[in-house]
Amino acid sequence: MCYSLYMVKEYGVDLAFNSDEERKNALEKSKRDPLTQLFTRAYLEPYFNSIKNELNKETIKAVAIVYFDINSFKELNDQHGGHKTGDEALKIVADRLRNVTRRDDGLFRVGGDEFVAILPINDMSSQTVEDKKRRINDNLFIEVNGIRVPFSVSAGFEIIHKGDERTAQQVLKVADDKMYEDKEKIKREEKDIQEDYSI
Repeated sequence: MCYSLYMVKEYGVDLAFNSDEERKNALEKSKRDPLTQLFTRAYLEPYFNSIKNELNKETIKAVAIVYFDINSFKELNDQHGGHKTGDEALKIVADRLRNVTRRDDGLFRVGGDEFVAILPINDMSSQTVEDKKRRINDNLFIEVNGIRVPFSVSAGFEIIHKGDERTAQQVLKVADDKMYEDKEKIKREEKDIQEDYSI
């Protein structure tokens, strides 16, 4: 007998399976990024919609969508050993994300060096996100040929409440824009520090 997996079809994949167990295993694999073991981008929208349903039932009060991005990721790859170094950096950031969030929070790798956290919350401020970003960035480094190479992440977030009719992509766009504002702020601060040292 051949089983059709409608949820995988929903993620944009058209597959058939020989058993229900094979179907379930394929579904679970389709949810997870093999490198970081975080959820994939394909699973983000179904997860977001499920959380919104909980929000509208008032099971939770609000949801924060936080967008993270590794700063100067291309340079990290190009200058320190290529993709192997980059992959290790991605795994380190994924581990840090797990360490600063709760077990039931939704963590996703949505692009090459981009991550999203979907966090049910009672209250959240920019200071809360700054604290999570600080904890991720605290002593963040990768070891290359016995040398510690520091790197960092930027972050931006958006909060939704009951009745918010925006789609996952619309909310992500806002969080992504705020993340790039944070990235530009970090670049300006680094430039100011370099100029101070050159005086």
